[in-house]
Amino acid sequence: MSLFNIGLSGLNSAAAGMSVTGQNINGMNVAGYTRKDIIQQTLYPQSAGYGYPGNGVQVTDVRRVYDGFLNKQVQTATSASNYYSSKLSYLNQLDSTLANSSTGVSSQLQTFFSAIQTLATDPNSVPSRQAMLDQASSMVNSFKAANDRIEELRNGVNTEVKSSVTQINALAKQIASLNQQISQLWQGDTQQPLDLIDQRDQAITELNKYVKASSVPSDSGKVNVFIGSGQSMVLGGTPFELQVMPGSGKDLQIGYKDGSPLPSDLLTGGSLGGALSVRKTLVQSQEELGATALGMAINFNNQQKAGLDKNGAQGTDMFTLNFNFPPWSAATPAANAALLDSYSKTFANGGMDDATRSAFESDAINALSLAITQPDKIAAASPLKATGTTGAATVSATSISRATAQDNTLADDLMAGTASLTINYTATGLSISAPAAYSGYTVVARPGVTGGYKIMSNGTPPEETGVNLTMNGTLAGGGTFQLGKNTSFTEKADNSNLLEFTNLQTANLVQGTNGSATGTMTLQGALGQTVTSVGSITNETKVMNDAQTNSLKQVTLARESVSGVNLDEETINLLKYQQAYQASGKVIQTAGTLFDTILNAVGG
Repeated sequence: MSLFNIGLSGLNSAAAGMSVTGQNINGMNVAGYTRKDIIQQTLYPQSAGYGYPGNGVQVTDVRRVYDGFLNKQVQTATSASNYYSSKLSYLNQLDSTLANSSTGVSSQLQTFFSAIQTLATDPNSVPSRQAMLDQASSMVNSFKAANDRIEELRNGVNTEVKSSVTQINALAKQIASLNQQISQLWQGDTQQPLDLIDQRDQAITELNKYVKASSVPSDSGKVNVFIGSGQSMVLGGTPFELQVMPGSGKDLQIGYKDGSPLPSDLLTGGSLGGALSVRKTLVQSQEELGATALGMAINFNNQQKAGLDKNGAQGTDMFTLNFNFPPWSAATPAANAALLDSYSKTFANGGMDDATRSAFESDAINALSLAITQPDKIAAASPLKATGTTGAATVSATSISRATAQDNTLADDLMAGTASLTINYTATGLSISAPAAYSGYTVVARPGVTGGYKIMSNGTPPEETGVNLTMNGTLAGGGTFQLGKNTSFTEKADNSNLLEFTNLQTANLVQGTNGSATGTMTLQGALGQTVTSVGSITNETKVMNDAQTNSLKQVTLARESVSGVNLDEETINLLKYQQAYQASGKVIQTAGTLFDTILNAVGG
């Protein structure tokens, strides 16, 4: 090849190098841009007689400086980082709502019990009665405030589901379109449309911000994209669009546009995966909070109705539960009561099914309100009365404890006045002598109460009836008394039922999962378990979020060290190609001068 052609080949190669370098400089601030290099090689040699001096050079390809493994790591880390970041944002809000030491449900519940204890010291005090009602109202409001905040967070998840699906569909269409464009320009391993490939890789990285996404090479430069646990998102030039669908209860579900649903458990990673994951915690926390509210309301209502108010009337419900889903109906109070009774046996034989139980607990706080507003309606006194006492000992107090009762028959009969017991006492204890129908019931000591006794049923095994009494004086001489309905109420200072209210603070009123029909956790214990569980999940998520954020930074830096544009390096390359271009021009100029010399010599 002539000197002129050698110079021209160098000129073209240097020009290509400057073009690629210039593109690198221009693309350095474009997200996902990968640095490019030209690939040069010498032309096939020809003999010049004295050897093979060479025929110049040519540019055979422009390639990305690219590490596929690092790029996959960035996409994976992007998915994980956005997953934990999204999840943590919801959990932080939930944790601060439940764990608030001054306005949280737990502190308001404690204040309510303190007000009951204060009233128990002076049951006639109108200010103390009003204070108890005020604290009951504050407690209900704290339940509602926490529940409303959880509702807001669940609605926030639904909003994020909608916006994420919109973004995912847009990115799927973009990737499918880029697949088609790349396929049209694809020429095998050489002369690939590199900038379009960069754009597609960046679109897949962007997709990982919303949901875990991976790509698999297909034909003609295309890739197939799968999300979550392998669900199709893009196959070649075809996007599989998603849609938002009604789900269970208030929560939205995701499915394909053809109507087939995608289980939430399969949509892992990304901000969408984080939101769907935290939704389980939100639902569980709301149901646990609702279960605590139900345990409180049901047992306070039962105990309130097991006492007499300031006017001697039987107590009425302290709290109203008015659910807004069938089969609950304001027109069927008896059926509603049966539903609540069924709920109280949820984890024992005969309890309601899980779906109905979940609906009850989710809606419990919305259904909850304070039923009584008049202070004199608080049932502070016992509905029972001991009369006709003989002997040295006396009955100082009677009460019915509904929370511990397993067999309510005797208590109901006594309150209704259809039964009156004759109880004998001796130094060895108490026994029921009449009527004969109740003679099989036993009277045993009541633990933790000085002089306290309780009546147990004659079943197998014996069960708590909830009927309690307290004896004063010496039992040794023997004696008798009658226990029945309090029909001549004069005991306005009686605090017997208030003391049973205070006992609810340490009673197991909230259902667990061990098959008990009477509850396995106290109100504070149940709230504490919910707070602790959410706090633990929040802390674990924070640790993972910090780790994944750091991991994303590291792999991004690693990718940039390989594929990123270094301005100093590109400036040096530009100068190198510029000098090569100028030198090649000088070669062409020299070839021209030599040619002119030959022409002049021949012409002369």
